[in-house]
Amino acid sequence: KFSTQCSFSDGKWRVWDSANQGWVATSAPCTRPPANTWQHLTFEYQRANGQAVFVAITVNGQRYSINQSFNPQAQSGSTSVGVHFEIDGNSTAQPYNVWIDEMTLSIW
Repeated sequence: KFSTQCSFSDGKWRVWDSANQGWVATSAPCTRPPANTWQHLTFEYQRANGQAVFVAITVNGQRYSINQSFNPQAQSGSTSVGVHFEIDGNSTAQPYNVWIDEMTLSIW
């Protein structure tokens, strides 16, 4: 499981440590994007030596090395791969819109 989130509250990208069930801050900055603008994001992950490796995050052409590795959480069942996009509301549940265009998952 490779989960990544932009934490507006601390201004950093965070990655998921599956074994310890918690978010871990990175040094990559993450700021709230201006309204009505497109943002181009690329996430690089790999599996190496039995660990989930968060390699890098690229935001609008600026690449930030993450290089954090975590042991996976033991799980049986499906071997499928998928992409999940989640947006959370703020404390007052103000409405907003998000558009996703040209999402691609590449595996090799």
